[in-house]
Formats: sequence, C-alpha cells, structure tokens
Amino acid sequence: MDKLNIMLIISYDGTGYSGWQRIENAQKPSIQALLENRISGLLGQRIRLIGSGRTDAGVHAIAQTANFICRTSDGEIPKNFTAHLNYILPEDIRIISARKVPLTFHSRHDAISKTYEYRIDLRRPPSVFDRRWTYQEKGELSEERMRQAAAYLVGMHDFAAFSTHGEKKRGTIRTIYKFEIIREGSSLRMEVTGDGFLYHMVRIMAGTLIEVGRGERSPREIPLILRSRERDAAGWMAPPQGLFLKEVRYRHIDIVR
Repeated sequence: MDKLNIMLIISYDGTGYSGWQRIENAQKPSIQALLENRISGLLGQRIRLIGSGRTDAGVHAIAQTANFICRTSDGEIPKNFTAHLNYILPEDIRIISARKVPLTFHSRHDAISKTYEYRIDLRRPPSVFDRRWTYQEKGELSEERMRQAAAYLVGMHDFAAFSTHGEKKRGTIRTIYKFEIIREGSSLRMEVTGDGFLYHMVRIMAGTLIEVGRGERSPREIPLILRSRERDAAGWMAPPQGLFLKEVRYRHIDIVR
C-alpha cells in the first residue's frame, strides 16, 4: 500500500457547528470531526484531517484548505472521490476540490498567507434572509474613517491588543499585507490578508473598525491600541456570522477551485 497526501478545498456554512476544530463533548459537531468521520468511512481507514487554521463557531469558509494522509493500492486518489464525499456530507459542507500533494505538505505550516472577509449589511430594514451570513449594523458607518483606521493595521505589528489574552505566550507579531474596506450597494465588506492571524484577531479588528465607522473612536487611536498590547484597549469582538475564510495561499501549491 502506498501513502498518499490529499489536499482538500472546503466550503462551509458554519452556522450549525462548534467551529472547525475537533472539540470533545461539544454540544454541536465540529466541521473537522464530521469530515474525518465521513472520509474515514468512505476510505475504510482512520483519517486525521489537518486544517489550515481554526474557524470559530458560526464562522464560514469560502475556501478552507486541509490535508490528510491515507493509504491506497496505487498511490492515486480514488475515482469520483469528491463526488462520493459530497454525496454523504450535509448540505452546508462541500468539497470544492481534492488533489494529490507531496507527502511533506502541511496545510497549516506551509501556508504563506490567508485572506478573510467580514460582511456587514447596512439595509434598512436589514434582510431577514442574510442574517446568518452578515453582521447587520443598525446605524451609519463612515467608510472613509474605517479606511483610515485600516491603513494603520497594515504592516508588521504586535497584535496582542487584537487577540484574546492567552495568545501572548505564543507570540503576537503578525504582518498584514492588505486591509480593504469595500462598499457594494447596501453592503460593506472588510477584506484583510496577512501571514497569519491570532485567535479572534479578525473579529476584534472588525469590531474596532465598526466603532471607528460609528464615530465612537478616532482612526488615530489604532497606533495607540497596537502599542498598548492590551485587549481592553481595542474594540468589541464582532459577531461570528459575518466572517468568512476566503483564501489560503501556499508558495509551491496553486489553489484550484
């Protein structure tokens, strides 16, 4: 039997799940555990899935990446593997693609950048149909103020203030390559790309920029918040339903959807 490393591109609606990461005795299933169970049954062997990173309960993914090692008779992905797997998965999880990658490939350690987007619904009244996939803001937001604030977050910084308290032990310096505020009709979208993100970092940045957009903070507060390294200095943590993991990039692997 030959070892085979398979990389998956996965799209999911995180509403009904405890998050990506496997959690013992959780009230809701995790996406990782559910996928491991279905893939193990399909291949007839125990599978351990490695994700590019964890997403919180209620957070979604347009293109999460994950990989797993299995054994096959010919070292190739079984015929119609993606179609068979999608058939036995719930409707809120879909495998976009599956491909053979080198045995050394690791979906988390080999990632060079990730892109998240946070979606805000500004309609009056807000849409009842989009409430599971957007944060619905009740007031007005100044896009210009939010863009000014986002510009301060671009670059290499210590993001301790934009993470939960336990993260300081593991290092809190990250690089943000791009942070855009995009208006599309009655929707506002924050799109941020970086070399990595701390636990809850994107949601705290989103919440802080929403406060700036409301006029509750000045954009010039962002450098002070970064220098403080204190979680209490930053803004609230935006709700999970507006957040999507959009893309993960690798140096030697082209992502095909």
